[in-house]
Amino acid sequence: MRIFVHVDMTQVTLYLALWGAIGPLVGILVGHLLTRSWQREQWLLDCRKEEFRELLTVLTRSFATICCYGGMGVMNGNDMRAREAAHTDAQTTIRDRIYIADDIAKLDIYRIWKTATDEFQSDHTLIAFSEKYALIRAMIVNTATEKL
Repeated sequence: MRIFVHVDMTQVTLYLALWGAIGPLVGILVGHLLTRSWQREQWLLDCRKEEFRELLTVLTRSFATICCYGGMGVMNGNDMRAREAAHTDAQTTIRDRIYIADDIAKLDIYRIWKTATDEFQSDHTLIAFSEKYALIRAMIVNTATEKL
């Protein structure tokens, strides 16, 4: 038993002509959407990298300033302002991150930093403060390199 399928060649020609005109447009549209998606992902990764870098820079600068002025017995007004500015800069930077806010919250960076600076301010033990700073730095670097 044979089954005959009748194909109208004019319809096939019409479909091929339409696909010839529409096919490249569909390809361009899909390519555009994929490129746009990749560019957005890359932009977000760049923003995260920049925020991690800024956070490390401010924390390192603040750590050095607090260490410099934290062990002094008597400080003049400029020294006290520099130390307080270092505290404020670090806390502000920890809290004002946008793209890495979830990472900072999960790592509990603010609490660790605040505890470290409060303890250093009361007992002036540089080794303990340095160890907590090193822990914070390692957590940030690990998270940044893991996610990027």
